[in-house]
Amino acid sequence: MRNTLLFVLFIYQTIVFAFNADSLKSVLCTKPYDQNKFNQCDKVFINGMKVNLESAKVAASCMVEIAEYLGNDSLLLIALQSLSLVYNYLGNIEDAMSYVTQALSICERVNQPVKCAELYFNLGVLYRLQNKFNDAFENYYKGLTIMYKYPEESKIWRYLMNIGILHDDLGNHDSAIYYIKVAQKFALENNDTVLLPKISSNLFITLILSKRYEEAMKLYRSETHLLRQKLQEYDKPMAIQIMLNYAKGLVHENKLEEAIKETKLALEISQKHNLKTQELISVNQLAQLYEKKGDCNNAIQYIKKTMELNDSILNFEKTKSIEELNIKYKSHVKDLTISQLNIQRKSDRRLKVGLGFISLLVLTSSFIIYNRQKAKYKLEKELLLKNEELLKAQNELNQSKLNLYEQELSFQKEQLESYTRSVLEKSALIEELKQQLNALPSEKTNPISDEKIQKIKELVESQILTEDQWNEFRKKFDAVHNNFFLKLKNSYPEITNAEMRMAALIKLNMNNKQIASMLGVSDETVYKTKYRLKKRMGIENDTPLEDILKGY
Repeated sequence: MRNTLLFVLFIYQTIVFAFNADSLKSVLCTKPYDQNKFNQCDKVFINGMKVNLESAKVAASCMVEIAEYLGNDSLLLIALQSLSLVYNYLGNIEDAMSYVTQALSICERVNQPVKCAELYFNLGVLYRLQNKFNDAFENYYKGLTIMYKYPEESKIWRYLMNIGILHDDLGNHDSAIYYIKVAQKFALENNDTVLLPKISSNLFITLILSKRYEEAMKLYRSETHLLRQKLQEYDKPMAIQIMLNYAKGLVHENKLEEAIKETKLALEISQKHNLKTQELISVNQLAQLYEKKGDCNNAIQYIKKTMELNDSILNFEKTKSIEELNIKYKSHVKDLTISQLNIQRKSDRRLKVGLGFISLLVLTSSFIIYNRQKAKYKLEKELLLKNEELLKAQNELNQSKLNLYEQELSFQKEQLESYTRSVLEKSALIEELKQQLNALPSEKTNPISDEKIQKIKELVESQILTEDQWNEFRKKFDAVHNNFFLKLKNSYPEITNAEMRMAALIKLNMNNKQIASMLGVSDETVYKTKYRLKKRMGIENDTPLEDILKGY
């Protein structure tokens, strides 16, 4: 009962004094030191890892102090490992490595091989975070050599899987597959239902990355429960990653519609659970799948969604970084303020003793003010660097938007050219029909009825570019030549629709015959319309219309 009350008190004090490391340490690191006090600090450490890393750091430091006081190497191993873990989470890799190294020297002295293997592996993980892959491999294999002697006790398959992942990071897919498969074999033999889904997931992803699609899809279909339903229960990001890679496998099997359906399901789960990174990857993959399908409208729609999500994530990260810096700054100011108040209270007591303590107070206050200004300058500098990084990211995003605009413009140009070609081909066909009609024999020998000949003549003499076709052509033309018709109308308010059509076809570098064929009129009509257009625009007879229309 007494221990329970003490633990509740420690949790309360952890929350209350979390903003001040010295205050929390004065509560946790108080004698007498014994095993119970160590266990209580350990519980505060575990709680702090969930809610407050600074509290966890203080608790782990107290654990080291108690273990050293008791001269208990086993406890000191636990304490140093805990301290390494919290420094790793805080991003201080160098200090984390220092504590692991200290723990290793103690572990070798007390002859705990399994613990040593685990520490070697932890050291390898820290080297991997620093991209020191050779050092990471060296420590992994040191640990692995020990673990082979104690496979069940050390859960060797967990470490084999991570060695495989490291090979995958380096692009050594074959080696990665080998190690992960060995890990899978061990996990199956030991019936590790907790780790097996993760091992199978990493194997499936590595097979996809190495383009061994058939093997990957066979694994997925034989272990769908592990790779999908089981993972969704406790690791939704990994489950979504599996679904997206399964979609890639379906593409390889030429099942594009199924791949799109699977990717949309991954997107739905991402949105449901507000997993922004997975949502971004899903949307981007959908854009690629629709592009592969040839569905340009949906491809462009999902490319735009990708850009919007990028903007959203960048803005969120920017806001988050600024808030973290502000919190850090306010916390630091609060600590300095509390320190100043403590010093002030002490100085009030010392004033009763003599004037000598006044000088000490002045020096201490000056030092604190200096540190405060120094800290403020440091934080402002960090904020400035963050802003520069965000500006760089924004520039990259703007470049991506520009690339997208250029792609869209290129696509619209191709559409316009294709549409124009189809109309010209239709014109050529009708021109050929005219010639054949003129070549028909006389009515007496001609078996074709007068009614049929009349219908053929009406078809031949019909307008090639109908009103609906003209509207479609105008939309495509305007998309490529930015607001051409509006600019022309603004410059010459009296210009007619027929003259604007003529101007558009001239801008496409069509000759008189092509224009006549496309509009279903004679060459003479084209010449007259051009003349009226020149007159409307106030152009001298010797100035080509083409040169003037380049400016629109």
